[in-house]
Amino acid sequence: MEPPRSRPDWTWSLIALCAVALIFVAGEIANTFNGHSRYWDFGRYSNGEPFVLVAGEPRSGGAAAEAGIRRDDRFDLREQTFATRWAENAGPSSEPLTLIVRRGERVISIRFLGSTVWDGAIIPKMLYRLVPAIAGLWFLGCALLITTRRASQAEGRWLALTLLCMVPSGVQFLRVVPIADSLLSVAFINSLLPLALLVGLSSQFGVRGIWRSCTQWVAYAAIAVSATVAFLAYYGYMTLRLDPLPLSRGSPSIVLNGATIIIALLAVIWAVTSTPKEARARAGWLLLPLTVSISLAVPIGLLQNYTQSWILYTSTYILSGASMLLGALLVTYALLQRRVVDVGFVVSRTIVVAILSLIVVVAFVLLEWALGTVLADASHATGLFANATLALVLGLSMRYIHSRVDSFVDAVMFRKRHEDERALRAFAKEATFITDSDALFDLSIAKVRAHTNATGAALFVNGDGLYRSVRGFGTVPSEAGENDPAILALKAWHEPLDPHRYETALAGDLALPIVARGHLHGILLFEQRESGEAYAPDEIDALAQFAHGIGSAYDALAGRITESNATVAAISELLDRRFGPLE
Repeated sequence: MEPPRSRPDWTWSLIALCAVALIFVAGEIANTFNGHSRYWDFGRYSNGEPFVLVAGEPRSGGAAAEAGIRRDDRFDLREQTFATRWAENAGPSSEPLTLIVRRGERVISIRFLGSTVWDGAIIPKMLYRLVPAIAGLWFLGCALLITTRRASQAEGRWLALTLLCMVPSGVQFLRVVPIADSLLSVAFINSLLPLALLVGLSSQFGVRGIWRSCTQWVAYAAIAVSATVAFLAYYGYMTLRLDPLPLSRGSPSIVLNGATIIIALLAVIWAVTSTPKEARARAGWLLLPLTVSISLAVPIGLLQNYTQSWILYTSTYILSGASMLLGALLVTYALLQRRVVDVGFVVSRTIVVAILSLIVVVAFVLLEWALGTVLADASHATGLFANATLALVLGLSMRYIHSRVDSFVDAVMFRKRHEDERALRAFAKEATFITDSDALFDLSIAKVRAHTNATGAALFVNGDGLYRSVRGFGTVPSEAGENDPAILALKAWHEPLDPHRYETALAGDLALPIVARGHLHGILLFEQRESGEAYAPDEIDALAQFAHGIGSAYDALAGRITESNATVAAISELLDRRFGPLE
């Protein structure tokens, strides 16, 4: 069993990956609008002839048509320059390419410069670039939310890393070094690494049997084979030592990718169906949206190799990006409605970012107003110095401003939550002065009713090999054995846990150990919140302290009872020695 790990160890690593992913998406969006991204303006497909690509119908008025490229022109990769061959993968650059074209018996050299987004057909070109980029940006936002709220949980780390690996799937920015681009494309653009991570995430759920384990390993093997074949295709484009077209555009590639996706999808579905009924919906919402979106996006993208017109060539890529965007929307629904993160946190972070942005904008607007009125005669250099100074001041003070704004929004939006947390922490100290176990149980469950919005809760106490519910409300179980998997985990690690991850009788959303002096005296079990949201980390911390206070109080009461019984036994033994046993 994996020991719990501290949240900060993972949080900052994942945040750093979020920053790297943001560079990819921001670069792609910037390149789209500034005209650095170039377009072929015609589709290419393989007719089965080795090393030969055939031109589809060029876009009317586009760069290909103006360069003189016609439908059914043939391009033998062995006759092309390295830059031209590599442009087949990375897209045309801002430098002209020399295309060697075979038109019937003639061989023609054509100078080709790809079009920008502003050179006609603006909407399809924008969608071609921005739909996948928006999906990547959405995945990035979801990953950042999970990182800040669920990095301490294994499934949260898996899901955040999977989402981050899906960010570059629709991005071509920074694809400049051939070997690095090959590795990047194999891992991300073909969605093989996210697919492998989803299979790994699925292993966290459900009952593992020998056949399910075999299916998962077959899925890993199929993904590894697909990655090897994809890399060999890039190797073929770079060296021409093998024909890359069957491996990247032909039927063998499509069959292999299809089989890989089917096996991976089967492994994920098996994990969902083998999950206990009460946790099946949650597992399904975590696993299936991303798997299904990849299962749709990859085959649709491969259809580009069979399209013979520019509009169909572009449309298939847009549909592939739209499938990813649909997956991003479904993940967002799962995050907000299926108890992965809490909605209140999402809203509060949005407000904090909006206020910080407003402060920055207002500061620069006021500066421009001052330069235009109070300092109307100031030189251009003075204006630049003032803007630079303001930017420096804002940069140095942004951390302080952010903390103050964060504290203000947190106090306004979560006032009731913080009051409840203070009440629970206060009771953790007050409980040690309670002198009766029944009063301890009654007051504890009353505090839970008053200061949480759980639909149900129960307090379990150890006795005769069973943990029995002594107080509770809602539809909670009545008992659990001391060898129950969730109870064994609570005994071993003394950390809050999610019962959905265990085959346990403790049916609920959160289980907290009632511990004192290393002994598990009991369990505090919570059902889901009335809002359906996840329990936030600060709430879990307060409840854990609350449970620890109950454990200390109960341990003290048990010690007093034991000490009292020992005293009575000692007095009885002295009386027996002095006066003899009573008859």
